[in-house]
Amino acid sequence: MSSSSVSQNTPEKEKTTTFSVTLSLPIPKTPYAPLRKTRKSRRKKIDEFSTHLEGLTSFPLHTIFFYPIQLLLSKKKMADKIIAKKSSRKFQNFMNFVAYNEVLTPTLFLCIKEFYDFLSELQVAAYDGAARTLRCILETATEACEFQTEDNRATCTNLMEKYYAVVSSRGRKRFERLLVDYNAWVAFMERYRLYEKTKRIAPTFKELVNNLKSRELFQEAPKASDEFKNIYEKLSDYVHPSSTKFADMIEKKKRPSFRSFKAKEFDTIWELGLKTLDLVQFLYIKSIAYFFDFKNGKDFLKDLSKRQIFSTKIAADFFLSLPFSKRLSSRVKWRIEKKLRSQKKRARKT
Repeated sequence: MSSSSVSQNTPEKEKTTTFSVTLSLPIPKTPYAPLRKTRKSRRKKIDEFSTHLEGLTSFPLHTIFFYPIQLLLSKKKMADKIIAKKSSRKFQNFMNFVAYNEVLTPTLFLCIKEFYDFLSELQVAAYDGAARTLRCILETATEACEFQTEDNRATCTNLMEKYYAVVSSRGRKRFERLLVDYNAWVAFMERYRLYEKTKRIAPTFKELVNNLKSRELFQEAPKASDEFKNIYEKLSDYVHPSSTKFADMIEKKKRPSFRSFKAKEFDTIWELGLKTLDLVQFLYIKSIAYFFDFKNGKDFLKDLSKRQIFSTKIAADFFLSLPFSKRLSSRVKWRIEKKLRSQKKRARKT
């Protein structure tokens, strides 16, 4: 019997190599640096946008307060009954009834708030975020105005007649019952909740614009409907992922940049902002005109010019001066505060 032995070599100690990599990303702690550069380079454009936006802020006040009263006072018989000397309850209920049946005022306030958010994002170089805010504004305005101008939606005159019938009836129908039958706020919110639950039945943005077009809301500016779709498509590019964005990070191995002022991007988003503001103004003017039974947007603005007074000539010149809004406001003269005029005359004499 033979035996054999096997010798085992002790393995050498493995060599290890340590790599140390330092990655540096310029992540700013505050938006101060891009804000400072933006204000230095594009302050005039920011101020110009703000001046355009200031004009839009006047519309909700007219919609929720002045025009319902004006329409009521134009019907003396109804006004005498609703504006009772002994009690203000009927008048307060009337104003509430009108407010509950129009979504233009609350949604316009929301759009104005978002426009100021857009300005903040634009100034701190959050360009993609600013574009996404613009798309939200455009969707809000389109959905609200499409809802308000539906054929079965009551106008202010219809509401006034319904309310007058209730307060004049011998049966003393309750105001609360009227709100059950007519309450646009509830209908709008229920529609939105339904869309949120079942996305498939929600109309697309294109369908909403087509609905508005079929109701002749773009009759005074036919190209506006195409511009709505065009701007929405451009803004959507900033919302959804794209091959271009992926290519910048993958193929080009581009490092992400954080909140730095870029003149070209600023100008692109600023221009989209002005176009969005123009379209939103146009659409709300047409919808407000519809709600208060004006023949068209121009007639509404002519009536508005009788009570709209500006504190400065600059504000008056900028008001509704953007392309589509101007189609409605052309040849409408806006008044400037008399005190300001007299002060200027005195300054010239001295």
